[in-house]
Amino acid sequence: MSRILVLVIILILQGCGESQEPCGEARRYYEINNVTICPVSMINLIATPEKYDGKVVSVTGFYARGFELSGLFFHKDDLIIRNRFNALWVNTSSDDSLRNWVPEKGSVNEEWLSGLVSKKDASGNYVSAIGVFRAGAAGHLGAFSGELELMVDLELVK
Repeated sequence: MSRILVLVIILILQGCGESQEPCGEARRYYEINNVTICPVSMINLIATPEKYDGKVVSVTGFYARGFELSGLFFHKDDLIIRNRFNALWVNTSSDDSLRNWVPEKGSVNEEWLSGLVSKKDASGNYVSAIGVFRAGAAGHLGAFSGELELMVDLELVK
């Protein structure tokens, strides 16, 4: 009986270790030019930021840009009522190594690349964004729930 109990405890403890998946518990991910990208919902980023801190994520939301504002909001209504807790601050990456991972024109992804737009042109639309997520207060006066350092321009969601 005690051997069975010890075996059960060992099996339970083995299952409690850190996930070896590149995106934590998220089983879906993809790679482009050796960069692992974790598709994640805005809800998961805001609710469990520690799981994605420092990782390259793909997330969709309502993008708004203006005076002291560059935010990806969970919903357009969050922008209207100024609920920045449901939003990420959006920065353009200053790290050239991040911005250079995109495949060149003429590659399989040329159609995808042609659909990307600048932050200026994306404002006021739902977009998909790929970038490095940083957990914690960010943006103007630290009012946002995290930061997304863009690796490429934004993709309009249609």
